[in-house]
Amino acid sequence: MTIFVVTLTEILFTSSALCLAADFLAKKVGIYRQYLVGLIASLGVMISLVTMLSNWKDYLGRSMISQPVSSPFSSLYISNNFTLFVIFLVLVISFTVSIYSTFWLRSDSNVGPFYALLLLLTCSLVGVASAGDFLTLFLFWEGMSLSSYGLVSFRKSFDITLEASLKYFFIVGLGSLIALFGISLMYSLVGSLELDSLKNLPLGDPIAILGLTMTFLGFGAEAALAPLHTWLPDVYSAASTPVAAMISGAVTGMGVFGPIKILQPIISSDASGVPVNFKLLLAIIGLATMLIGNLGGLYQTNLRRMLGYSTIAQTGYFVSALSTFSLLGLVAAVFAIWNHGILKSNFFALTGSVEEGYEGGELNRLRGAGRKNKGLGVLFVLSSLGMMGSPPFGLFWSEILIVESLVMAGGLFIALGAAVAFNMVISIGYYYRVINTVVFEEPQNEVSTLKLRQLSASVALLTISLIAGILPQLFLNLIT
Repeated sequence: MTIFVVTLTEILFTSSALCLAADFLAKKVGIYRQYLVGLIASLGVMISLVTMLSNWKDYLGRSMISQPVSSPFSSLYISNNFTLFVIFLVLVISFTVSIYSTFWLRSDSNVGPFYALLLLLTCSLVGVASAGDFLTLFLFWEGMSLSSYGLVSFRKSFDITLEASLKYFFIVGLGSLIALFGISLMYSLVGSLELDSLKNLPLGDPIAILGLTMTFLGFGAEAALAPLHTWLPDVYSAASTPVAAMISGAVTGMGVFGPIKILQPIISSDASGVPVNFKLLLAIIGLATMLIGNLGGLYQTNLRRMLGYSTIAQTGYFVSALSTFSLLGLVAAVFAIWNHGILKSNFFALTGSVEEGYEGGELNRLRGAGRKNKGLGVLFVLSSLGMMGSPPFGLFWSEILIVESLVMAGGLFIALGAAVAFNMVISIGYYYRVINTVVFEEPQNEVSTLKLRQLSASVALLTISLIAGILPQLFLNLIT
């Protein structure tokens, strides 16, 4: 039986083609062009979301591997709780971004190509999350990366976007090559491209550990793991608001979920055979990544770049939880990907509602904006508190689970747990600066009256984060 995630990719790919066709036919429509194409894109994602939710119950608590056609050359797809939960995140963010984009795009913009790339990116993300073999995973991974490159450089009038896109291309492209070489090493040992075959990986063999390390780091470049992290602040500051919201919420999270898919068969079978040195290596990478992210965030004057460094820090937390090679660490990382993705996408949607463009994220240009516009101020306060990990937002429970997984692992991981908690305290410093600057300082620039539709994306995503914080067990039941 073909699992329904294949149907999702078909719906999204078809919707992408329809967006291009509709844009070609609707150029004479003029001002309504972006709404027509945006409606098609939003409907495509919404149909995918409804299809997934209607089938979720049938696959909950089960792990299924399937092929679209009966052939030894056919791709493998897997459906389990982790996969479904991450696909749910991708579709929720993509739906929100597709609606938000109709307010950002103009009638003379390249509407069709923009939405086509957005849907191709969503399709690739679904493919990565559900891939059951390395070939399918790598092909969808490259589709995800190529779509992201195009979206980041979408605004050709800004030289900074081209520079950021090229930096993104070279660093993440290098990561893909490293991952491909790591895959080849592991294939030479297990003789299969199926991800499930990694449970038979001889972890006592140095070649196996080298292959596992290279694959983890290579795919981790998309999540901005140190030292392959330098592209992310540039991309966050240069990309348009809808693109930044999509990359920060879904693409970066998938950069962590890719390595999770590789580690999951090992953790599920027998993680006791994992060498301590490899666990310590992941712990060191996680610690270095979170320190770079939080210390870098303290010195940023641009809100977008600050959010980029915050994402780097969050990636460090995720990897720290994974370094325990425990089921609790796995659940904590996946739940954190969800909560971080929702809140970070919300923050970019909120920032873009104030002022579009590269300079729009400068904190001094946002000074007092929330004091003058009370609704905007409340949203900035709630978003900042959410990213600090304050209750009752979902990220609070994610961070609690990450620290708990480290403490439960014992030994040096307790010290790593303390380091994670200390880094979370550091992050309070730069998010408090956002609250202080935007809400409590005297306004220095004109802030136009914002319509509800401009803030609706932020309100919707914040509401989801609050539900995850108030009813965390509701979401955790979907993972465990």
